[in-house]
Amino acid sequence: MSESAPNDHVFAAHFEDWTAPSLTSRLAVRLRAHGLVTLSDLEERPDVLAVARRVMMISAHRDSDADGITAVRDLGPSRWTAGSLGLGTGALLPHTDSAQQLPAPPRLLLLACAAPAPVGGTSLLVDGQAVYSTLAAECPDAVEAFRAKRAALFGTGNGRFCPVFDHNDTGRAALALRQDALARFSPAAEAFLPALREAIRRHLVSLDLRVGQAYLLDNHRWLHAREDYQGPRLMLRALGEAVPGLGLQHGFATDQLLRSSRPMLPSGPLAHT
Repeated sequence: MSESAPNDHVFAAHFEDWTAPSLTSRLAVRLRAHGLVTLSDLEERPDVLAVARRVMMISAHRDSDADGITAVRDLGPSRWTAGSLGLGTGALLPHTDSAQQLPAPPRLLLLACAAPAPVGGTSLLVDGQAVYSTLAAECPDAVEAFRAKRAALFGTGNGRFCPVFDHNDTGRAALALRQDALARFSPAAEAFLPALREAIRRHLVSLDLRVGQAYLLDNHRWLHAREDYQGPRLMLRALGEAVPGLGLQHGFATDQLLRSSRPMLPSGPLAHT
């Protein structure tokens, strides 16, 4: 997980002041264009909750508290099992959250830093639109394999069959991916996993969150991950479906749609690092 590109500008490039007027409309613009927003002054749980409620209908999670907020911290080796590795100290591979959830994973994820780890724990982000573009240009057969309705099986038991890139008839695609023991792939898709992982590696960027800093991302576009860490670390996370006022469309625009649109939609400063 050490190959992420240095991106000291990332936080500033996507920053919004959540205390300023017209927050929801400003977040909507950034999420529609880039799928990513950074925030600060969110070290307190009530503030995290207040921002989350402005943009999402918070979904209860297996590990969340009654208000829907999950305290992401090390709960000891007894919890370091498949599907719960975020509650340990190990590295997490790039993934979208709740990829196994039916009928669809939550659209938005908000992660705020209440206490960074003394050592490690850097957040890692990958723009799925950039990954898609790389594969479409260099390995189009991989895109076709990952578009298949049964390309992946995520979750325990029967799990959930789904494409990694879920296309719709408008030329947009939504991303769903996990890379842990609860992920299985069709033979056709598995053959292209090295190409997918190489594209992810090439677009990996790091974000060192300090106390009160946070990111809000489109969970149908962005992958997120974490380096391993030592010592206490506490993150506050909210997941949920986007409120209608954000006007988010299905996933992200693919290259085909971008080429046919005038003006072109911005892909953001992280899309091609």
